[in-house]
Amino acid sequence: PLSTGYAVFDPRNYASGYANAQWDIRHSFTTGFTWELPFGRGKALGTSWAPTLNKVLGGWMTNGIVTIRTGSPLTIGFNGCQGVWNSCRVDVVPGQDPNSAPSGGRGPNLWFNTSAVTNPAPLTGGNIGAFNIRGPGTSTLDFSLFKIFRFAEHKDLEFRAEAFNMPNKTQLGNPDTSKQNATFGVITGSSNNRSMQMALRLHF
Repeated sequence: PLSTGYAVFDPRNYASGYANAQWDIRHSFTTGFTWELPFGRGKALGTSWAPTLNKVLGGWMTNGIVTIRTGSPLTIGFNGCQGVWNSCRVDVVPGQDPNSAPSGGRGPNLWFNTSAVTNPAPLTGGNIGAFNIRGPGTSTLDFSLFKIFRFAEHKDLEFRAEAFNMPNKTQLGNPDTSKQNATFGVITGSSNNRSMQMALRLHF
């Protein structure tokens, strides 16, 4: 589609703006689950537990949400174009693909093939398209463990322990896409460290 969120490269040729959409997350998978743990009276394990032990260890449940997404489209830019252009980009080295992995593999020290681009030719704005490389994807697991303690017919106490990004997997930020920078192609940030919380809720 004609990309939005980025100026049309050549106003005399709108085809120069043909690119991935800025919001084009190509693959996105989300699923949830709920599981009642098999511990306690009437369950596979602990069916003969004493009442006190059953109240403490029986009846626990879990649920969670798994989210896996590919990265967002990014544009490689430059600030040294000669002439007046709606945007200043770079030239692609013939036969090279900037979105390919570096020779040593993708990582925060170098995410894409920076050797596949070069400074634009004089009096041009570069020939690379918009949003033609992709940043890192994300994968997270949010998990909770909870139990309801009943102590009257219409009264109970719910305990919950919740962890967001439970595996504490590093969620890499986007790489630097400005060719003039010393950190070109490097990822310098991350987000969504694991966080945990506990709660008690009284129902009556």
